[in-house]
Amino acid sequence: MVSVVGVSETYLVMPRAKSLANLAVKNNNLRMKTNLNLVRVENAAIETTIGFIYYFHLKAEDRKDNGKHKMYLTAVWEKDWLNFLDSMPLEYAPDPLPRMEIATAPEISDFLKDVGEFTVSDHNLKTGTQLEFVNVGDFEATRLQDGTHFDLTLQACDEDGKHMLFKTKVIQHDFDKSMNKSRPLVYVSEAEPEPKALLAPLIPDWILSLSCKTHDQLGPVSEERCAMKL
Repeated sequence: MVSVVGVSETYLVMPRAKSLANLAVKNNNLRMKTNLNLVRVENAAIETTIGFIYYFHLKAEDRKDNGKHKMYLTAVWEKDWLNFLDSMPLEYAPDPLPRMEIATAPEISDFLKDVGEFTVSDHNLKTGTQLEFVNVGDFEATRLQDGTHFDLTLQACDEDGKHMLFKTKVIQHDFDKSMNKSRPLVYVSEAEPEPKALLAPLIPDWILSLSCKTHDQLGPVSEERCAMKL
């Protein structure tokens, strides 16, 4: 499953987005002998994988073509614990592209849904309870050498339909993407029932296509991703 989230308009003008997009442009100039200069990021999305992949639809000035502004697609893959940061060649993409919608509660990404369901299932196994996962209310992810550490606030309900908030921690190891370490849920309070977690918004075709190309060129590509090639 491709776990991609949309970003806000604010993110597009933040230094972090500009820095990563500019890296892709500079790498393209070096490797492809172009002479482009980043103008701005028009569209972006972030994939959670072994590290993070940043997808950009950007505008650049082509100094070899009288400074014309042109639109390109690219991706930057970051694995900070390995000091790995590389980018895809820029792909000319002049047409407007659909923006990846931002997932908001009760919508969460498939990835966060998997984390929440794993945590509740693991808690049930260890404690003998029969809680049912409902939704992730809040989370914070921290990248460390052994993987991604998640601090979660989630909602679950018991056999009687009572909804409760819990806090927990989960470690997802990068080498096999298994979430094989979680702490027991810590009760916080009762909660008003929320709709069950929905799937994240549909991922636009341009992101799916670029995702497969990026994994194919910069890292291992799964059978599922190969099937997504357009």
